[in-house]
Amino acid sequence: MEQRIKLIWQNSKKSNRIFIQNNELQGQKMHANAYSINLYWLYTKCWGKERAYKINLKNFQKK
Repeated sequence: MEQRIKLIWQNSKKSNRIFIQNNELQGQKMHANAYSINLYWLYTKCWGKERAYKINLKNFQKK
């Protein structure tokens, strides 16, 4: 089983959001899940942009 996690940054005038797309490959079946998180929440709860997205990657990874 392989897992791919992609971070797509979308910059807009209204709001900046992080879109996390998790692609899970099981045999020939692919399951895709997308999550959107407000950057303001990340900055208030975490320290810095890099540390914020790394913490979220750990939370969304499946074992």
